[in-house]
Amino acid sequence: MLSQHTVTEKSKRRKHTSDSPLEALRIERTNLSQDELAIYCGIPRATYQRWVSGRTEARPTLRQLKLLCQRLGIEHIDQLPEEFGPPSSAERN
Repeated sequence: MLSQHTVTEKSKRRKHTSDSPLEALRIERTNLSQDELAIYCGIPRATYQRWVSGRTEARPTLRQLKLLCQRLGIEHIDQLPEEFGPPSSAERN
């Protein structure tokens, strides 16, 4: 069993460094790695990584979307980000 000190130290190391809204939710609301969240939701790891990097537009199945919402503690569809990846350079300016 992990001590409170270990959990606290791990939490401190898990600082949000991604521009991805999906990654922000994963880090803030779960203790899961990218791999663990992807597996839980039935999303191939490489696909999840492409979504959060913005290399491809996220097109989750309804089942994957439901599992993401469940795991991230999202109760209403309007709590989901518009995009899973980082904002495009046009949106940043």
